[in-house]
Amino acid sequence: MFVVGMNSNEKGFTLLEMLVVLAILFIIVFCIFPLNFSLQEKIQEDHFLNILKRDLYYGHTYAITNQKNVTFMYRWEENSYDLRVHNQPILKRKLPEEISFRPSQDMNRFSFHPNGNISNFGTLTFYVGNNKYKVIFTIGKGRFRIEKEI
Repeated sequence: MFVVGMNSNEKGFTLLEMLVVLAILFIIVFCIFPLNFSLQEKIQEDHFLNILKRDLYYGHTYAITNQKNVTFMYRWEENSYDLRVHNQPILKRKLPEEISFRPSQDMNRFSFHPNGNISNFGTLTFYVGNNKYKVIFTIGKGRFRIEKEI
């Protein structure tokens, strides 16, 4: 039996073959999208960590260079933090909704002194998505490190 308009020697794809190919393509595409979302979250996380480090180093360097106290203040009502000199902001950073600090009572406000020391030492905890990080300030010279809690 022959189909009208099609010769027996013409080659073509059947509907079943086309559906199989489309199903495979859909599976590949839907496997790639979740990887893309996790990659975006990782990029945002790394970006925030780099900005936080840079801002803390900036406050530390500003205090030493200008011989003035620089105060770090986290404002949970705005989900932001700022660096201040004599109560005048020199830097203000609004955080994305996915990032939230859990400041302890002793670390939601601290200062870098002109000699490079920090006013108090301790741990500042924050969350980026489902990941928990700690900024640990050690005694002396305003040094800190950021650790991811597993």
